Amino acid sequence: MKFLSFLIKIILIIIWAFLLFYVGKALGISFSPEEVSGTRSMFRLIMGVLILVGAYFILKIDLFKKTRK
Repeated sequence: MKFLSFLIKIILIIIWAFLLFYVGKALGISFSPEEVSGTRSMFRLIMGVLILVGAYFILKIDLFKKTRK
């Protein structure tokens, strides 16, 4: 059960990262490596922090709670 829980959490983290990436693309943020600007670096930093914070909270979720008797 622990492996299944861990696998679901990893899948949720990947979905979270792609969701942030595509929302950023929809808002017009360019992630192309040819563009050299400070705003691109700032947005990459913000996206990285958001992905890490989201991953932290996803890992803290207890998917299969054990019932105590």
